[in-house]
Amino acid sequence: MHLRLLLLFFICTHFSSVAQNPEMDSLKSVLAVSKIDSNIYDANRLMAVNFWEINPDSAIIYANRALDLAKKLKDKPKIAMGYQAIGVSYDYKDNLDSCLKYLNEGLVIYQSINKPEGASHILSDIAIAYYFRGNYELALRNHFAALELRQKSGNKRFIAISYNNIGLVYRSRKDYANAALYYQRSLAIKKEINDEQGVLNSLLNVGSAFQNQENTTAL
Repeated sequence: MHLRLLLLFFICTHFSSVAQNPEMDSLKSVLAVSKIDSNIYDANRLMAVNFWEINPDSAIIYANRALDLAKKLKDKPKIAMGYQAIGVSYDYKDNLDSCLKYLNEGLVIYQSINKPEGASHILSDIAIAYYFRGNYELALRNHFAALELRQKSGNKRFIAISYNNIGLVYRSRKDYANAALYYQRSLAIKKEINDEQGVLNSLLNVGSAFQNQENTTAL
């Protein structure tokens, strides 16, 4: 599975082909029969999410349809999510300029309507876009900005995700001490909220960071 799917705030199941994904069949049915704009919007946005990795060009088409409907509905949070879906689609298409353009459009809207959690998700996506292009400084800057908003909103699940993402960037920079520190912070929250799979993943990350640190010290 593409590593980016482990970092994105969207939680969705990815399968290797469209035909193997029953969720997409259900969404297509909604698009075929629904007359309710908000339902059609949701279906288009989720279709974009499902196409991100397997066909980013199709994802862009569905995300633009979602955005058009959101504008018709004059629903600012939906408009922001529409821009976000387009931005992430362009990230998968490896078009950083368009990715950042649309993500920042969504970010401005979330900021204008005082939706810090939504803004944090977009900042996280921006950080991830920079991370996959090796710009670790800007990745950290945006992850820390997302973390600050998440700490204010108090959503522990997303705070844990931010800590994990920051640890990942530090590990890529070979700063294993900081990687272990943030992985441990993520681990503590996952234990607190009884995220069993998250605890297992964090334990593996912590162990890996310590092992890498020991190997580096031994050289």
